[in-house]
Amino acid sequence: MPSPAGHHRPAIPPPPALFALGGVLGGGLQFFIPWFMLPRSLPWIGIGALMLAILVSLWAILTMSRAGTSVKPGQAATALVENGPFAFSRNPIYLSMVIASLGVALLVNSVWLVLSLIPTLVVISYAVIIPEERHLTREFGHVYLRYQRRVRRWL
Repeated sequence: MPSPAGHHRPAIPPPPALFALGGVLGGGLQFFIPWFMLPRSLPWIGIGALMLAILVSLWAILTMSRAGTSVKPGQAATALVENGPFAFSRNPIYLSMVIASLGVALLVNSVWLVLSLIPTLVVISYAVIIPEERHLTREFGHVYLRYQRRVRRWL
């Protein structure tokens, strides 16, 4: 079934909610069955990861805005962005969510938060990224396929 103009099939729930759900799962397990990564937490590394995640995300959002395309999942892309962080990762915003999740895991010293990323990334890959890539292929054809061959999905 074709999508209304300007839209493709939206990601439900949205990616930030999927990462938050994974965090709640990992945090709940950590609360009930504590499992620490290290003898002590490394808060400065966790804070550094969170700062990096914010910078990457803001850089990607600014780059997309300058290109005149939407940042919202489910909103049709009006431009193929290949510069800025998109020159290194096809999904820098999702990558920033992974970095933020790892930063929180380091902050609270939780193996469970790291392990909860696995199902989160499986869901993000199949329910969000693959449909987005199909949309971009339909929208931009060989230009997107060439970009896809040149730039890795994550890093």
